[in-house]
Amino acid sequence: MIGLTLYRQLRVSFNGVDVYDSGTMYPYRAYLGTELSCSEAIKKTELEAGGYFCQKRYNDPTDSGFASRNAMIRNGKCVVMSRLDFDFANQPLLLLNDVDVVFTLYRSTDDFCIETDEISDYRIKIENIKMHVCAVDLQPSLNVKFFEKLETIPATYGLRKTEMRSFMINAGRTEFNQNLFTSFVPRRLIFGLVKQTAFAGNDAVNPFNFEPHGLREFEISAGGKRFPHEKYKMDFANDNAVQPYVAMYHALGQHFNTSNCGVTYKQFKNGWTIFVVDLTASQDETSGFELVQNGSTDIRLEFSAAVPVGGLELVVMAEFDELMSIDNQRRIKFES
Repeated sequence: MIGLTLYRQLRVSFNGVDVYDSGTMYPYRAYLGTELSCSEAIKKTELEAGGYFCQKRYNDPTDSGFASRNAMIRNGKCVVMSRLDFDFANQPLLLLNDVDVVFTLYRSTDDFCIETDEISDYRIKIENIKMHVCAVDLQPSLNVKFFEKLETIPATYGLRKTEMRSFMINAGRTEFNQNLFTSFVPRRLIFGLVKQTAFAGNDAVNPFNFEPHGLREFEISAGGKRFPHEKYKMDFANDNAVQPYVAMYHALGQHFNTSNCGVTYKQFKNGWTIFVVDLTASQDETSGFELVQNGSTDIRLEFSAAVPVGGLELVVMAEFDELMSIDNQRRIKFES
């Protein structure tokens, strides 16, 4: 989906206050958000406008998704359109007027964006870029009502804040321990493993190929509790990965839902090995706010074989509940 993964970092500010900063992992934020939240019907239709084509196998030049992406740029030029993925854009309320909004986008490297099965010197050149924004004109009487209301109470927005982290796992290791967050416990944790060479950018491999790499067990320690409550005994080589696969749909709130993300069990074992862990007290994905839990969040991984030469990168996406308010002076304030 070159419409989003073309950018390595997205920053958004309101009135000079940073309200979102993806860090240098925006492509993974965009990929995980799209792959795990959009239904197969959307992936096969609307997302093609952003350069997304359903793929069944990674690093395979005969795959239909790879062939479709090649066909899209066969004449050396293409037009794509995608919605920017950031926290404020994923809630339904409108932004107040008189708020200066600044978007800052940084390009990904060509080696990261391009995947080819041949030796080449392909490069990406942006010829033209536009941002489309929806603006709503209110009746004058409504503007007066809003102004009066803001005199007594600020406008409040409930956000699902996301944070991206990555951690290097050196070759030769059979276990890995890492502190992920130190202050607040996320409500949901999404993670996977990719090769370090792909993560850094290499046009010979796909950077979103999340493979199991011999992962046998994992454990999340968050706020004094351990997740999953009973460790999964995984053996991907022998077709034993059903528990984390079903748990992924439970944690996404898509269990027995016809509008689920459409990742099959076969895909989950081969390139879509993305683990989703619900860290809420109710263990039920809802749109409501959860009580904030203080404490550190740690992860422990155990492998059945040593990490291969070149090493791996642990890609982590965490979600937190957050409130953002804007008062009548258009001052921005955040509360966890």
